[in-house]
Amino acid sequence: MDKPQFHHQLNASVLVMLSLVLTACSIWNSPTPTPLPTPSPTLRAAATAIPTPTETVVSGTVSIWHALDEQQFPWLLKAIAEFQSQYPNVQFDVSFIPALDLKTSFEVASSEGRQPMILIGPGSWGPEFFDRGWLADLSGLASAELTGNLNPAALGAAQYDGALIGLPLHIQGVVLYRNSSIIIEQANTLEKMLSMARQANRDDVRGAYLERSFFYSGGHLSGLGGRLMDEDGYPAFNDEFGLEWIGLLREFELMGPTEFFGDNDLQAFTENHAGYIIESTRIRSSLRDALGTMNIAIDPWPIMDQGILSGYVESEQIYLTQGGLNQLAMHD
Repeated sequence: MDKPQFHHQLNASVLVMLSLVLTACSIWNSPTPTPLPTPSPTLRAAATAIPTPTETVVSGTVSIWHALDEQQFPWLLKAIAEFQSQYPNVQFDVSFIPALDLKTSFEVASSEGRQPMILIGPGSWGPEFFDRGWLADLSGLASAELTGNLNPAALGAAQYDGALIGLPLHIQGVVLYRNSSIIIEQANTLEKMLSMARQANRDDVRGAYLERSFFYSGGHLSGLGGRLMDEDGYPAFNDEFGLEWIGLLREFELMGPTEFFGDNDLQAFTENHAGYIIESTRIRSSLRDALGTMNIAIDPWPIMDQGILSGYVESEQIYLTQGGLNQLAMHD
């Protein structure tokens, strides 16, 4: 998603979510009654006949946890400022947690009953967190009018098991990162990438430390021309494309060690001990902080004789937590 689309989507999703927070519980609407004037004897009947206006003061504090980078964060602040222009008594407690730590921090906080009201994180977290009872279902809160400004396809990614578990902010993807201080040139083909990675292996440095778990490697199957499932939902990779895919994953071992849904590859890369890793774009800011902007490159996927390497795309979501919703309900 390009910058204008990201900004529009983030602004719309944040404003929709904040509207849902306000409508989720009536405690946020705290009426401040205007005192009745003391009627004089001559105006007693007229004074009691006039209805007394009631001023509604919307107040409270919204806590938000996020790992938005320095380019994205100002647009969150802009959305909050736009909201506060209408509701100046609503305060915000916004906490930045590095992308590498956000999931663990939220899991610990949720287990201890101290969730933030709103979490911004990858769409892949949503089903797990919802199944564990940590996310609120927005289906009964979000009207078609409120969600009408959101990208329909991205909004569909937030639907799970009959529930609307979040609202989409923007799109992230799995990419090939290169440490340009270890491997200087971009490799256009897998053969060249293999050669350059093997040449970079020395002492405690590995030319590549590639991930082979499905989320990070499944996109290669599509890039080679294969399919994970057919139209009826049955496995469809028991064919020549599936064999090419398995062969590709075995070739990863020729470049260096491999990982399977762990963090050893990421640790090696941030410690300047790996030339290539396969990871999500959501952590690019953390990687730049660790290694410096000049040493981080996101390379185009290299091509093969049979096709091209590829990565899955996922949406970043804004979630209303069940703990936050319960916190509001306690004051209802």
